Amino acid sequence: MKQAFGHYKPLIGVLSSKRLLIYDILKRLNRKYMKNIRIATLAKIIIPVYLLCAVIIFISFVSYNSAIQERNEILHRTLEGLGGALVWQATPALHNAEARSDAMYILLIFVIGISVIITLTSLFIITYKLMPIRNLVNTATKLSKVNIEDNDLSISNDELGFLTKELAHKIKSLDANMKLLEEAVEKANAASNAKSDFLSAMSHEIRTPMNAIIGMTSIAKKEKDLERINYALERIETASTHLLGVINDILDISKIELSKMELSYINFTFSNMIDRVCNVVTTKMLDKRQHFSVEIDPEIPEILFGDDHRLAQVIVNLLSNACKFTPEDGNISLNASLKSIQDDKCVIQMSIKDSGIGIAKEEQMKLFDKFHQAEAGISRKYGGTGLGLAISKSILEMMGGNIWVESEPEKGSIFFFTAILGIPDQIDGAVNIGQTSGQIPDETRDFSGKIVLLVDDVEINLEIVIALLEPTGLIIDTASSGIEAIDAVIANPDRYDLIFMDIQMPGIDGMETTRRIRALDTSDAKNIPIIAMTANVFNEDIERCLEAGMNDHLGKPINIDDVMKLLSHYLKA
Repeated sequence: MKQAFGHYKPLIGVLSSKRLLIYDILKRLNRKYMKNIRIATLAKIIIPVYLLCAVIIFISFVSYNSAIQERNEILHRTLEGLGGALVWQATPALHNAEARSDAMYILLIFVIGISVIITLTSLFIITYKLMPIRNLVNTATKLSKVNIEDNDLSISNDELGFLTKELAHKIKSLDANMKLLEEAVEKANAASNAKSDFLSAMSHEIRTPMNAIIGMTSIAKKEKDLERINYALERIETASTHLLGVINDILDISKIELSKMELSYINFTFSNMIDRVCNVVTTKMLDKRQHFSVEIDPEIPEILFGDDHRLAQVIVNLLSNACKFTPEDGNISLNASLKSIQDDKCVIQMSIKDSGIGIAKEEQMKLFDKFHQAEAGISRKYGGTGLGLAISKSILEMMGGNIWVESEPEKGSIFFFTAILGIPDQIDGAVNIGQTSGQIPDETRDFSGKIVLLVDDVEINLEIVIALLEPTGLIIDTASSGIEAIDAVIANPDRYDLIFMDIQMPGIDGMETTRRIRALDTSDAKNIPIIAMTANVFNEDIERCLEAGMNDHLGKPINIDDVMKLLSHYLKA
């Protein structure tokens, strides 16, 4: 049996390298197939034995027959010399010898017939029992070396033939899966390398403005010249704004990776949104003496329903890129057109064209990938996180649109994108809660006589807000914990016109503090405006604040313009 199973070493080698097939093969190679193997092995042993016996009998019989014939000839010659009487007496013995000779012939024919029958039976067993298993082994051997097609296999029509064919298909299917797995591993390695490069780039993008902030702060502390101090402070402000932009990009891409980015739908004026975008980017364009033009299709509805903040983020990102990669005295244009309108929705298409350095074809394919930046030399020269376009693509896809680019090196670029927005006139219940727009006139920024409770456990945060609000005439009380804030409201329930509430504080947090204030048995506690002032700026954070009973949300770092808008809205001086 060891010799018989020696033929199955190639199959064992294939199965050991392709473990997924072992259990399937063992199920099918049951007792029936093992019995066939034993029969075939036994036949291989019996056939040579019978053939050897037949040869020995044949040789013995020929030798014996030759001896009998020789003896008879001698007997005949002797009898002829002695006379007829002796011949008559020797005739029976001669007849007996001939009878024995005939018997030996019959025995020989019988033995040969038996041998032929055994030989044919063995050939049948080998052909129909052993050969399918050999085909299985040969197929496994071939598949372990090369990739072959079905028509290259010698397969019988029995169950083992079916097993052979199924084995071939499973192995080829496994090979295909292995190729897919190798491609997936290659992509994962590429993504891992891209993230490593991204982290390196982020380290540079974060440390660069931090270096400017720390350096200029040291210079401002040492300087006595007011002009030099103001210059240092301006540089600190610019670097801080840039750093905040980097942090926002990182937070946005992390939300996209976790599928937590959401859109906040409100009614907004399209032209006002475009004006705000232009105000953000025109300063940089003027510094580079670039020519900027805007063209808006008059068919676009004036009031639209959507996330104007995220839409503006996309436009600002594309215009900032155009400004960055366009040389001085270059041209940049913004075009907005109505692509289609149906029922309560419309499709807006916008394009940003520049006369900058352009983008190579191979780079265009990867331009909107996450964690991808352009060629290293360009990245070092122009800077940037490499996240803006990936974020823009995700935002536009959430709006039901798309983004693409047309560009050639040294011939500029045109970025196109579409977004599906609602038309408020045909939308029921489109309510803008806690949202204000437009610039606040200077005369509304005097809140003399109004009293605000400022709740924050970080002393420097209290100092910053107090300093920012000092020109407004507000009276500001402070509390460094939730318990202090609750005690202050209980002690003077009708004193405060508004509360700025931090969220993350020791003891009870800002949301629990708000719930307890709302639960007080006074009308002032239930109706006083409470505004979250926190670094938790994700949509789910804002929703939790509103669910806790707060009226609005203000993100850190604090933008004084946003503070003034909220104060004007809730205090109504």
